[in-house]
Amino acid sequence: MFSHRSQERSLPGVANDQDLTERAFSIVEEMMNGYGNVLSRKHCEALFALASRYTHLATGHLKGRYGFPLPCGGGKTVSAIAWCAANWQLQKGHSVLICTAHLPELCKLKSAMIKQGVPEEQIGVLHSCKSLDESRGITYLSTDKNDKRQYLLISHARAQGKVKDSDPIVDLAYLGSTRSLVIYDESLMLSDKWSLSLQQIADAHSAVKHYLKFSCSNHERLKPVEQWLGECANRLEAEFFRQRSQSQKAGELKPEPVCIPYIDDDDLAGTIGNTFKGHTNTILELQRFSANELRVVIDTQKGAAVYFQPTFPDHLDSVAVLDASILIRHLSTAGGKLSVDPDFDGDVKSYEDVTFHHLVHSSGREATERLFSLSQRDRKITKELSEVIKSRPSSEGFVVMTFKHKGSGPDIESIIRRDLKSQGVSPDEIVFPDIASSDKVPRTKVTFMTWGQEIGTNDYAHYQNMIFVGTLFKPRQAIVGEIIGEHRDLKADVSGYKAVERSEMIHSLYQGTNRCRMRVMNNGKALPANVWVICSLPDLQQHMEPALPGAVWKTWEAKYLDQKGHATEDVAKSIVAYLNGLPSETSAVSSRKLKVDTGLSDIPDKTFKTARDRALCRLSDWTQEGRSLCRSNVD
Repeated sequence: MFSHRSQERSLPGVANDQDLTERAFSIVEEMMNGYGNVLSRKHCEALFALASRYTHLATGHLKGRYGFPLPCGGGKTVSAIAWCAANWQLQKGHSVLICTAHLPELCKLKSAMIKQGVPEEQIGVLHSCKSLDESRGITYLSTDKNDKRQYLLISHARAQGKVKDSDPIVDLAYLGSTRSLVIYDESLMLSDKWSLSLQQIADAHSAVKHYLKFSCSNHERLKPVEQWLGECANRLEAEFFRQRSQSQKAGELKPEPVCIPYIDDDDLAGTIGNTFKGHTNTILELQRFSANELRVVIDTQKGAAVYFQPTFPDHLDSVAVLDASILIRHLSTAGGKLSVDPDFDGDVKSYEDVTFHHLVHSSGREATERLFSLSQRDRKITKELSEVIKSRPSSEGFVVMTFKHKGSGPDIESIIRRDLKSQGVSPDEIVFPDIASSDKVPRTKVTFMTWGQEIGTNDYAHYQNMIFVGTLFKPRQAIVGEIIGEHRDLKADVSGYKAVERSEMIHSLYQGTNRCRMRVMNNGKALPANVWVICSLPDLQQHMEPALPGAVWKTWEAKYLDQKGHATEDVAKSIVAYLNGLPSETSAVSSRKLKVDTGLSDIPDKTFKTARDRALCRLSDWTQEGRSLCRSNVD
């Protein structure tokens, strides 16, 4: 039997509004049990500790931003609902702001709070949609007079001031004061970032210059634009080449911010018109940075200009961040923005009944789209999916996570649906997957999610199986921009960008896997589930284990796909071993010499390049420069 009192003694200061903490825990325990969760003692202790921390922050016993790594399905959102309900029932008067990633989750929050007895008129929801749309989960209109409502629910974007005409200080206040408690669901990002490749800027300048040179018309308003773009390109390229030269020398690389010259044109969009369609966005984006300093970063032979703007309001200083990814995501704690409570133990979930099947294979968007651009006869990837689905009992359903259709690329979801039908699998067949409850909820045999939906929903928790067709890798310049933005320092050290790049992919994958049945807990264990992952990282298990303790890992033995990933991995390991074995005074080695020295001369160019890039991801002090690999202290 869980004892509040024994838990109380281990948490200093918990006596502040102790009745509030105990009432909140009672509610969260009842709600979790109602959702089919059987709570272990350790899970109870974690939820009680979380409720007490809400109380500490609301009463002023604690100040600051604290991160709580409770696992997906562990009751983070439920704990917020329960605490708000207890706060209302006991008439404590604390005002609360809750931030989630998506609008449908805000509407579900409001419904749950009303169900727990919080009056609807006390719950504000702030969003931009003008009408209800149940198909999109928008079940409440935006409310007004929110400064009079004790509880306010908003999106991450609005909390960070990214919504047009929003003012976080005014919009988020309660009776003219900062709210007692902020509960931020998922990772907290303090800044917004933008990045432009130097090639984009140079191309935009060339286009305007070429147009002015050969146009028969007189374009006096365009001449200052061309001169401004030329000056921007020159300043940024000068810093790029300075860094590149310095990176090839011993010593620490010290980036110097570049000030973008001001352009005096209030109607730049009108000035450039529709003439430069391929460059309009670049020009207008660069204008946003006019008279501001940018950071130039090196990405092999390319370069990018990065700018950040602080977004999350500094005046919100009693913040509980509910982030299951803290253990694996570097950006969650970058810049010292969060204090991780040493007394909070969120290790309450074992994944011993979850099996991961990992296929080492190229898995980014470009590589995945190539697989789906082949003819149906040559499309081995869908044959693999069909084999997996047929290997499980017919009553089980599958969630397939892949990339959203973009531009002229293949429509992956449509192709999978079509190919599965031709191979004897009906994606739209109705099945009744169960989540350890008496309710049998009808679902389609195969349902689809796309990257961007991996956070904040439990709509797929009935599904026992999940397949990841491709993994999400952010562009490197975006990663560097996020590091700089979270440190709020243009001169921040970004030498660890490769580890951050990898952790962002791991974070997205972890969040995605927890959309299926494994998110539900029963007495400290995730419900049984199977996950199949196509991912190029051979050591995926090592990186995901901190957030998935006890999970079983197996090799996904492909029947149709050429398992080039394994051969590529052997080549990558050879390259890593070779570069690590070079004398410290060796500053560069050509690709040709590397191939000869390692016996890789007969390796196909495509395999070598993939393996080289994989090896460089593991070596922080080596980068590619032209046809050579160079030792550097790239910042």
